[in-house]
Parts: sequence; C-alpha cells; structure tokens
Amino acid sequence: MKGFIPAFLLLFINSFCQQLLVEDFNYPEGTELSSRWNLETGSIRPRINEGNLTYSNYISDVNSNRLFLNQNEFSITISAAYNSVSTSSVYCSFLINLNSSDNLTIQTNDFGKNEFFSFGKGSLTRGFLIIKKNSANSFSIGVANKDLVAGNYINKDLLINTTHLIVVCYSFSSGTETFKLWINPILSDTEPLYDYALTISGNLSAVSNIKFYQRAYTGDMYIDAIRVATTWEQAPLPVELSSFNAEVKGSSVKLLWSTKTEVNNYGFEIERSYDKTEWHCIGFVNGAGDCNSERYYELIDENVRAGRSVYYRLKQIDTDGKYNYSDVVEAKLELKGYELYQNYPNPFNPDTKIEWMQEREGTAVIRIFDAAGKLLRRFAENRAAGLQYMIFSAEGLTSGIYYYELECGGVKLRKSMMLLK
Repeated sequence: MKGFIPAFLLLFINSFCQQLLVEDFNYPEGTELSSRWNLETGSIRPRINEGNLTYSNYISDVNSNRLFLNQNEFSITISAAYNSVSTSSVYCSFLINLNSSDNLTIQTNDFGKNEFFSFGKGSLTRGFLIIKKNSANSFSIGVANKDLVAGNYINKDLLINTTHLIVVCYSFSSGTETFKLWINPILSDTEPLYDYALTISGNLSAVSNIKFYQRAYTGDMYIDAIRVATTWEQAPLPVELSSFNAEVKGSSVKLLWSTKTEVNNYGFEIERSYDKTEWHCIGFVNGAGDCNSERYYELIDENVRAGRSVYYRLKQIDTDGKYNYSDVVEAKLELKGYELYQNYPNPFNPDTKIEWMQEREGTAVIRIFDAAGKLLRRFAENRAAGLQYMIFSAEGLTSGIYYYELECGGVKLRKSMMLLK
C-alpha cells in the first residue's frame, strides 16, 4: 500500500439458505457414489467419472468430477434426500451430457423403460423426466406422470456429446400437482416460460428427495452440478453479486454487499478512488469458497477525505486467480474542519505529495522540519476550501525522518515522513 495504512472494520453479518441440496460430485475418479445417495434398486453403485460439465452462466464447480450412469448397469435407482419441503414449489436444476444414442430407442407411450429423473418422498415418486432417441446424433427429453402412463416429449433436438441445462419444478396444492420442465432456459432473475407442464391429480403435501434412474433405454449419460431449491433464483441462476452500496456514517463510509451464491470465490479486494482512474486497495475480505446461501458483508472505511466524492469497487477473485470487478459506487462526506493526510509515496525520493483538507478559503502554511526540530522549508499560499496539495522536493537533503506541518484556519497539524536515497 506504499505507506498508506487504511483503518477499517470488517464484519461478517449473516447468511440464510434457500437451497436444499447441492451436488458437484467432488469425489475422486473411479470411486463409488457417496453415501449421501441411497441405492434403492440394483446391486452396483454408480461411479464417479473424471472431468466436469459446464454451462454458460450456470453454477458449476470446475474442480469437481461428474456422475456416470452406465447403460450396461441398468435397473439402478439412486436417491438423495434433503429437508422435506412443504412449500408450494421445489426446483431442481442439473447438467446432462448424453455420451451416446446407441442405447436409446424411439419410445412413444411406453414410458416405463426410459425414465431417468423424478422428485419423491420416501418410496413415492412424483413426475418423471423421460428420454428418447431422435437420430444418431440427437435426442429429446419429456415429462411423464407419476404412473408413467401419460406424458409428452418436448419438440427440441438435443445434440449428444453436448452439455445441456435441465430445470424441473414440482408444484403441489389442493390435490393438484404440476411438473414443469425447462431445457436450456435463459438464466435471468425472472422465471421464464416453461417448455412444457404436466398437471396431474394427487395429494402429496411434501417432497424430500430426488431420484435418478438407469434403465434399459436411457443410454450412457453424465450428470453434474445438481441444485435443489425452493425458488428459481436459488436453483439455476448464475453466481452474482446481488447488491453493493456505500453509506456515509459520520466521518466514515460503510460499504455493504451481498452475494446470492458463491462458487470458487477466494475473496474480495476493496478498492477506493477519488477520480475513478487511480485505484488503491484498502482491504481484503475472504470469500466463502463454494456457498449456496445468501451472504452479507460489511466494511467500514474510516480514512476518507471529506469535501469530495469517493468511489469504491469490488474485485472478486476466484480460487484460480481469475477476477471480476463490480460496478462503482459513490459516497461524499461533508467538509468539516481541517485534516492533514499522510504524504504519498512514503518513504520517498526525491519528491512526495502532501495533501490536506481545509474547511474555508484562507492561507495555508506548510513547514518542513528535520528530526531535531529545525525548520528547513516554509511554503505559504492562499488556497480555496476543499482538498489541496503540494509537491515537496527533498533535493539537497539526506536520508532520514522529517516532519511536515500544516497551519491553516487557526489550527496546526503535523505528520512524519521518511526520505530514502
């Protein structure tokens, strides 16, 4: 920070979680699926495959692996439980990549052989995703009811060996249940129109797990980046800074920001500027790494120059070193009294900048003293109210500690500086 030591207070405020389940399959390649997944049918637990799936703007841990559902090991059902939900809707989003269409078949109304996902409660199931072959290079996904006797495929050709984003929503109220499906939806704050919705009768008042199936005609597929939540905003939306504000508190500026979710977030550098051109870091705040709950952060900057606008921005840094800047926020402190600021740079050679703030127009006197208190230089000039500065040249002086003094408006203020030659 080149001699500038900012004063600030960091507070981690609170977090609350709307997400019910997050699974990035962050286990070693070749290992069996973790114990959080229950093997309901079949005798072979699916294994983890090296690599991960990614989709533009979707939350995905690039350092994790992925689940491989092998068609040669069909008749497998796995389920992952979460806290039972009795709200009106539950969302699940995940990435899927079909490895081959060789083991798919063109299904019509025989849905009991090609289901690969459902919501459930215990052994009960509510709504299925189904899959069928369109051609050697494409497939379709659709929705079937809880009895696998009624359903429909969405008229979209999905390419094999391509990662697709799937979002499903199960809603229930007063004996009516609705299963909605989005395929590669636009990710925005507003829930888009679904691709297809299937309404069925039922009386299930809650759901508490999701299930994946490996059947005779579901093919070989990779699954990754599963998110289960009670809102659209917490399931498929990208990682984003949800707010960033600056509030003036007396002689300080309070910065507040929050994130909806964090993936690979190493932390935040907080930068300050008085001209939006030259920026200086005033602190670093650790991120939560991978977090699927809303987080609130606060930082108080107590070393702010009054009488002019001050600007702040966040530099969000990933664990791999990549970074992004936030929008710039502005604050302005009222000008009261007189302040003398630390020279910059410090230590210096041979020139340094001395800045001060004066409440009213008047004569400002700057004096330079050596370590023994001997007056070496004197500068006097009428200056306007506000932030002022002068460039001091130490030509002819030797290395050591010096003092500079401001006399203005009936006050005297003094600070030290170091000359290094």
